[in-house]
Amino acid sequence: LVGRPAVKEFLAAKSPLDVDVWPVRPDFIEYVESQVKEGRHVVLATAADKSVAEAIAARFPFIAEVVASDGKSNMKGAEKARRLCERFPNGFIYAGDSAADLAVWKHAAANVLVNAPQSVVRRAGELRAPLAVFAPGSLTPTILRRSLRLHQWAKNLLVFEIGRAHV
Repeated sequence: LVGRPAVKEFLAAKSPLDVDVWPVRPDFIEYVESQVKEGRHVVLATAADKSVAEAIAARFPFIAEVVASDGKSNMKGAEKARRLCERFPNGFIYAGDSAADLAVWKHAAANVLVNAPQSVVRRAGELRAPLAVFAPGSLTPTILRRSLRLHQWAKNLLVFEIGRAHV
């Protein structure tokens, strides 16, 4: 009833954000940092709620600006494309990973694909040759460990056991 942006805002407010343990692609981070050294302005444009985006921006100091869902508008697909075209009338390069990003790549001066499925790589390539492709890699132990958030399991087990005792 309230819409996707409001739900995202509600969930972000109720969920702890520990973006420092979220896995990243070191090769992509290095690529973005090299773009910053060349003088490019890096914007985190995401359909995630603004509070999540701001936490990510705090982790990566090269992010100069955030464009995100805000409880009223959902920055996904066509809406994200519209917003970026308004913000960057002289053009922009967009890095993404999903079919929803095709709407943005249609308007971008260049596209960068990060962990995109082969079907998305193919469809994005039909628009124009990608500037860079960071193909999905293998699951490394570090990525797996960070994704599983093992340091949280003891707390979760404790909550589970207490809850089970009351059944």
